[in-house]
Amino acid sequence: MADIVLSPVLQVIFDRLASPILQALGDRWDLKITSRITASLINGTSSSEESRRPSEDQKAWDKLKPLFMGGICGSKIIITTRNKKVAFATTSPTYPYYLKELDEDDCWKLFNHQAFPQGEEIKYQNLVPIGKEITKKCGGVPLA
Repeated sequence: MADIVLSPVLQVIFDRLASPILQALGDRWDLKITSRITASLINGTSSSEESRRPSEDQKAWDKLKPLFMGGICGSKIIITTRNKKVAFATTSPTYPYYLKELDEDDCWKLFNHQAFPQGEEIKYQNLVPIGKEITKKCGGVPLA
């Protein structure tokens, strides 16, 4: 299995949030169920095994959901997705907020800001045409 390398900031986030959640779940949480839930939400499909046990995914989500409810007062979890099924699967009391796509110029600015070191864009002028081609294919969502 491949090792996961996290930036220092992500490591702190993982240590403070994800690690305690995973420890609290212990043996109660099955990675196969997690994978199946994720795949079915992303693909919008279900296998014949899932069809035989339609409530299994809901049971799994019901186990996981309380772990997100114990945060500091006022804390929020934001789920970003292009798939409406994923957005509604959380059974959140709020409705999704649909973002508009960026125009081509703003899409490029955001991509450029993320892709090239600040103030060093001139060093990478040979990559600008490739970056602009990528942003055209992003359909107004350059960080997706």
